[in-house]
Amino acid sequence: MKKNFNLNISKFLKKKNIKIEKKFLRIKRLNFLKKLILKKKRLRVLEFGTGISTLIISKSLLINKLKYKNRTKNFREKNFICYSIDNNKKYLNLSKKNIKILKLNKICRFLFVDLKMELYKDHIASSCNKLPNINPDLIYLDGPDQSKIKGNYKNINFSGKSFTPIQSDILKMESFLVPGTVILIDGRTNNALYFKKKLYRKWKYQYFKSIDQHLFELKDKPLGKYNKSVLNFYKS
Repeated sequence: MKKNFNLNISKFLKKKNIKIEKKFLRIKRLNFLKKLILKKKRLRVLEFGTGISTLIISKSLLINKLKYKNRTKNFREKNFICYSIDNNKKYLNLSKKNIKILKLNKICRFLFVDLKMELYKDHIASSCNKLPNINPDLIYLDGPDQSKIKGNYKNINFSGKSFTPIQSDILKMESFLVPGTVILIDGRTNNALYFKKKLYRKWKYQYFKSIDQHLFELKDKPLGKYNKSVLNFYKS
């Protein structure tokens, strides 16, 4: 039987017993995310902020697994996996239930974190108290919940509605990311501008205004033969 690799998001999200909050349903943005994962053959995704996107990421990774499992069997990493992290138990539990209904448990894992205020390299920011042990080839930034940030720095806490999210975790991860890694930021323009100034390696930046998406791609030279082979897989 021929496998169906198409993913119609609207139909996919109408499956029985799937519960989503329609105020977060942005089909054009979700389609952009889906196409990015499929076109660039992403293997490992780290998602900051769980939600409808978690379902799309996991399903897209499953499609990649069905298409490319044999071609990636000699890769070093554990592939076709999504780690979704959040500080909001309500949305984490909702995503867990939806992932179970969709039978994507083997693809998606969850981590509850605390988001805390901090000073990072002389800049007031926020960061998670822990991260999953993964070196992703796609990082999707759309959380965690800013309203639940803990602590303060010099009395400043970003939970107030006058603040925009500024998160530093990806800057801390930059040193171990490998060429070919992609960062996608959903909205959060101030955070994207912060990254443009503070990321120190060779990143290509694009802004897709109509859907308010910021895309960074690490364009350093290959680190060696293995990294080059992975980059060739992405491009093939």
